[in-house]
Amino acid sequence: MPLRDINDLEKLKKINAALVSRVERSMDQQGNAFSLFQTTISLENRVRTRTEELHSTLRRLEQSNIDLSAA
Repeated sequence: MPLRDINDLEKLKKINAALVSRVERSMDQQGNAFSLFQTTISLENRVRTRTEELHSTLRRLEQSNIDLSAA
């Protein structure tokens, strides 16, 4: 192989490695974005459930206060 061909081959290997690296980073970022999306949905559901529990507790406390005031 002539020296020029060897240099061209080395350049192509570097370009290929850079492109592979870029694709891998892109895939990782997409995976991270989806993971964040899933976590967000999960947290929203937990907040919704906890808020409902707190509202229920508040209603019971209000009723207890009414009952105590009437006693």
